[in-house]
Amino acid sequence: MHIFESGSQMKIIKFVVLFLSLISAAELSYAYEQKSCIAGIEIALNLSTQLDESNTRLMKDMAVLLNSGVATDNDIASHLSSQVSLTSTAITNAGVISTLKQAGTFKQPKLVDKLVDGQFQNLFITVGAAKNSFVKWTGAIKNQSLKDQALASSQQLEKIHNSIRTCEK
Repeated sequence: MHIFESGSQMKIIKFVVLFLSLISAAELSYAYEQKSCIAGIEIALNLSTQLDESNTRLMKDMAVLLNSGVATDNDIASHLSSQVSLTSTAITNAGVISTLKQAGTFKQPKLVDKLVDGQFQNLFITVGAAKNSFVKWTGAIKNQSLKDQALASSQQLEKIHNSIRTCEK
């Protein structure tokens, strides 16, 4: 007696094997994407120090100008500075959640993965919005010192954005 009575049973088994291999490949692909994103976040955390330094210089230059009575670029510089602050917070949050994800074992890993993915998406969107703001508004700054600081921040945001590209869904 043959193990497989008919060709249709063989087709069903081939389909099941194919289906299971596709599921397995999708899970491996997902794990790889998440690891790539986590690696990008680690790079972003390192770059965020330079971003914060540029933002601090921008804020100092703003304060000097305001103390001297010049408020021409204050609104734009304040907006850009707030974008950097939001970005730094998002990078820190993503760094914390990726560390927790790597360090822990969870009773409901799929729910944790959704939380992690949501945080990574939030990071990608926040960095993209900040980058777009800098592209849009840096050219409108009249004071050269503020413009230079905004350009430095813009370059850091570009590097950060590139490092977390794998976090985009």
